[in-house]
Amino acid sequence: MKQAQGLGAGSEVNVTGLYGSSRAYFLAEAFRAVNRPVLVVLPGPEEAEAFAEDLRFFLGSEEVLVYPSPEILPFELQPPHQDIQAQRMEVFFNFITRRPFVAVTPASNLLQKVTPKGSLSQRVVIIKKGEEVDRDALLATLQDTGYSRMTMVEERGEMSIRGGILDIFPPMYDSPLRIEFFGDEVESIRTFDISTQRSLKEIEETRILPSRESTLMKSLRMGARERLIERAEELGLSRDAWEPLSDRLRDGALSGLDALLPLLHGKLDTLFDYLPENALVAVVEPELASTGMERAAKETASGASRFIERKEFFVEPASLYLTPEEARGLLKKTAVLNLQSVHTGGPSGAEVVTESNIDIRQEISFRKGEELLKPLTERVSSWLEEKQRVFLTAHNRGQAERTRELLEDYGLRPSIIKSGELQTIESSGFFVVTGSLSSGFRLPSEALVVISEEEVFGERVKRRAPPSRKLEAFLTQLQDLSPGDFIVHKQHGIGLYRGLKRLGIDGVENEFLLIEYRGGDKLYLPVWRMDLISKYHGLEGSSPELDKLGGTGWEKTKRKVKQAVEKLAGELLKLYAERAVAEGFAFSPPDRLFHEFEAGFDYEETPDQARAIEETLKDMEEPRPMDRLVCGDVGYGKTEVAIRAAFKAVLDKKQVAVL
Repeated sequence: MKQAQGLGAGSEVNVTGLYGSSRAYFLAEAFRAVNRPVLVVLPGPEEAEAFAEDLRFFLGSEEVLVYPSPEILPFELQPPHQDIQAQRMEVFFNFITRRPFVAVTPASNLLQKVTPKGSLSQRVVIIKKGEEVDRDALLATLQDTGYSRMTMVEERGEMSIRGGILDIFPPMYDSPLRIEFFGDEVESIRTFDISTQRSLKEIEETRILPSRESTLMKSLRMGARERLIERAEELGLSRDAWEPLSDRLRDGALSGLDALLPLLHGKLDTLFDYLPENALVAVVEPELASTGMERAAKETASGASRFIERKEFFVEPASLYLTPEEARGLLKKTAVLNLQSVHTGGPSGAEVVTESNIDIRQEISFRKGEELLKPLTERVSSWLEEKQRVFLTAHNRGQAERTRELLEDYGLRPSIIKSGELQTIESSGFFVVTGSLSSGFRLPSEALVVISEEEVFGERVKRRAPPSRKLEAFLTQLQDLSPGDFIVHKQHGIGLYRGLKRLGIDGVENEFLLIEYRGGDKLYLPVWRMDLISKYHGLEGSSPELDKLGGTGWEKTKRKVKQAVEKLAGELLKLYAERAVAEGFAFSPPDRLFHEFEAGFDYEETPDQARAIEETLKDMEEPRPMDRLVCGDVGYGKTEVAIRAAFKAVLDKKQVAVL
């Protein structure tokens, strides 16, 4: 850790002999020693995510942020996911405020130029409780900084206005904010839960960061159009290739135009421009990181060639990306700490002797019969005799309790601690630590042994958590149920919902849904099996016949439906085969008149809405019969998609029917 303390700008130190998560442990210790911002560079995105998880184990989640890649191809006019944009904004802001923290990024991000630091600082909105705020000016500023106006806030980058209430979901917050006004005075600022709309925490002041890097400021957009025309002339593009982009810049429809940032600002900054003077840059496996930059540069060159072949507009590559040589040159001007397993040249430094736990896993996996953990427990007993600190990870508290019970059978009684407490323990002992770690290590110089759960019990199967939206939708559906509604059970068929009942079984009380079937038969369904039921949707004004609980009627109905579906599928297959070879009318691409009409809409499109518009118009341009259905909740802009398609059809002298 002393090696990191003395590092100044322009100096470089190598630390070798580090394996597995020992790199994250070493860096966590270095961060505590220097107490200044740290940028960690990894070879690729997956390595960056894994390293960040290891760092959180040793440092805690509040100190570690990931600076993610946009996850879009070079020069493509697509918006990064809103969560990605929020993560990037948070990292920018922390560097600007010089807060000591650790940002982890893949090496490819060092090449990408970003919005100028000065421009971003000017777009941060500070709101304090009790202050007077010009609400109209505030809303205009928030729209300029990339917030989409919605009927209800659900995702980062969205805002909603209802009377004297402004809901907004900015970066740096896990929950959206609700700002209440009394006239122009800020009466309260609170975080709230999206699904229940209930307040969570009241705060006195908030800083609202831009939701994305691109800005809608009119002064910048005008200059951007001039630069766009100059670049289009360089590329020798026809007017049709660049005019739609020019119109979008004119109208402020910048969603998905982050690849045009150089046109807006003229000159972009690099990630190095955001680093404070005292920042430390840690490069994990420098040679692999350098290879990651070279790979990213090839993707950039390939992207440019692709745009040239398609005769489409793209900015000058040098205005949006650094070369690997330029990035390495800027890197040398910072304080660099190289963390690597083997010294591969460059400045000398310190060698740290670490050992892996592969031998432990092998001994356990080869053991047969009883006492499978005996190799581990014998090792732990030996380490404790040598006065070492021994830590074994467990993913959660329940697993930690089970692990301790297992080890007690071998005469070991470890204490259970949280991952954040690991650094506070200085004396010898055996501990089970709750938290996830990619791999363990042994550090003899510090009498430290860290063993991951997987090294003892083998790889865990990681299950994907079901999307929260589905759960919220299901809970909403349950709230819509009223006693007397028809309900469908997957196994028992159609019944009547009679409400929630609380029953005690074996001394334990639980909630049950009461469903009544034909003949008065009753089924009590535990709430944790709600996935088996759904609300019945049939013809309005008609009532279905109830099924008999335990009868054969429901199975017969399902068989008939299956046969009908198979028949319908065959008919649809035949229909789509005929459509695939049939010729249809190919509408012309959107022209200037269409884009002027489009500019008259009040709201900026959401990412999903923009995609629906683009796909619909693209379908219309194809010389085949069109078959597209646009779905969405009430108030999310389906009509705006349909009106665009209708207007395009009328421009090409076709009739449109609206039902």
